[in-house]
Amino acid sequence: MAADRRAAGVLNAARAGTAVVAAAAVCVGVGGFDLGAVNVVLPHLAATFQVTPAAVQWVSIAYLLPIAALALPTGRWLDTIGRRPAMLLLVAGFTVCSVVAALAPMFGALIAARVAQGAFGAGLFAICPALAYESVPPERRVRTVAIVSTFGAAGGIAGPPIGALVTELAGWPWVFLVNVPILGATMVVFALALRPGAPLTVPGIGFLSESLLLGGGAAAVLLALTFAARDVRWLLLAVAAIPLAATWRRAHPDSPVLTLGRAPGFRRAASALALLAASTLSVQYLLAFLAQRSLGLSATVTGGALLFVSVAAVAGSLLAARLTARWRQARISAAGFLLFACGVVASLTVGRGAAALLLGLVAVVLGFGQGLANTPATAIGLSYSTPESMGSTGAAISFLRNVGFTAGPAVVTLIWAADDYTESGLRIALGAVAVVAAVGSLVVVRSAPVQPAATG
Repeated sequence: MAADRRAAGVLNAARAGTAVVAAAAVCVGVGGFDLGAVNVVLPHLAATFQVTPAAVQWVSIAYLLPIAALALPTGRWLDTIGRRPAMLLLVAGFTVCSVVAALAPMFGALIAARVAQGAFGAGLFAICPALAYESVPPERRVRTVAIVSTFGAAGGIAGPPIGALVTELAGWPWVFLVNVPILGATMVVFALALRPGAPLTVPGIGFLSESLLLGGGAAAVLLALTFAARDVRWLLLAVAAIPLAATWRRAHPDSPVLTLGRAPGFRRAASALALLAASTLSVQYLLAFLAQRSLGLSATVTGGALLFVSVAAVAGSLLAARLTARWRQARISAAGFLLFACGVVASLTVGRGAAALLLGLVAVVLGFGQGLANTPATAIGLSYSTPESMGSTGAAISFLRNVGFTAGPAVVTLIWAADDYTESGLRIALGAVAVVAAVGSLVVVRSAPVQPAATG
């Protein structure tokens, strides 16, 4: 009888872990869907609230800035509370903000709702991959990272077309509301499958100071990179991040992020993920202009061809999980980076003949390389965490990815702008992306995961 009870307990634990992985993956997918879907409805929002295209971009910026600015202090705070109260708070907060955004009576209220949604998202997107990672046995962790990455990519794929369809059929508010029942279901899963752990606590003065210092530094860098293409003098704003970062380092010498940063393997894996994020968003941005301005393709055909980047990334992630049984994770990731770089170089050879087909094939190579590179590198980074610092580890990776997502397009735009936005300048910028991806391969190949026994 005792053996039967122990077996039942293992089974229940296994089922609970699977449920948590599924719910965490869905939350990551919702994040990808939200950003893609909202970008599609920006013209409708501009018309509804009668604001300029420049102003309406803040619907996206207001969401992304707190995700980057609050990721590290939020991750540290999450390490001090139980997983169940943390997830219920984050998912509930994100859901409520979605409803408030949908019902916003004026543009200012919509921006405020998006800022608050990004604040909850900072914790949600940092903790979900780490939560899924720690919820399964060591031998299943790379596969789990692949599943979460797949849902994130699937959300990004579904966002634009579903957002456009929902807007046409029901109006833009439903783009924010469509996720509400899905997030509600994940709350039920988290409530049933997670242990209570430590109760919620109000963040202390350390959280506030860390948020102000890191948030101010991150905002300075991201805003500088975002607006530098319009006026290069904006780059001077990034200088403000230096004293803020130095002050944070002196005020928080015991930060788990600093401890992680002293591990060469983590530094390399996390840096590689930042380079991959920068490369991925940059190449999609540049290829959209190359296809429409130089190759004569329509926006619809271009979008359809580039959609294969996300589709192939799903396949690459799943293959990477299978290959880890035979190859070192760092080598799989490095091969993915090199494949991605080859895809970028191949894009430079696409001409007007069969342009749509060739661009689609290039997109498949890019996406497959992205998936191969991302899953093992993420697993390596998470392997350096302990159960007590899982939130901080996920937050550090999330922060660096967001920096890459913002910095990549900004830097390649500066390269392109230096040649007065000519086609040759665009191709030089694409060449720079290929170099960045190749550097990512060199960085990640020297990383190595911590053995499962060291991670608990």
